[in-house]
Amino acid sequence: MKNSVWFVGALALVACGLIALPFLGCESSSKSSGDFNITPQEVTLVASNTPAQTFVASGGTEPYAWSLDDSTLGTLDKPMGTQVVYTATTNIGNNVLRAIDYVGGTSTAVIKQE
Repeated sequence: MKNSVWFVGALALVACGLIALPFLGCESSSKSSGDFNITPQEVTLVASNTPAQTFVASGGTEPYAWSLDDSTLGTLDKPMGTQVVYTATTNIGNNVLRAIDYVGGTSTAVIKQE
């Protein structure tokens, strides 16, 4: 009797795992259709000049939403679109520009401010 109870319990556990599997994030980390990139992927700016740099997203699934990891280092001219203009502040450091496409795919670019 003990063996059959253990077997039924193990079978129920496996069944629950199979039901939950699609909800555990086992799908590919890139949900975008096609290669999703930001160009350029890395730039170095001289912060004392408060320069601007245009970044362009391509691939993935439009529309694209843009964000920055550190808004004290720079600003974006708009939050949506295929391209965005980053304007550096006079602060020094590294910033990450992030684009997220319509289906949740993410691409990043690094902005070094010296």
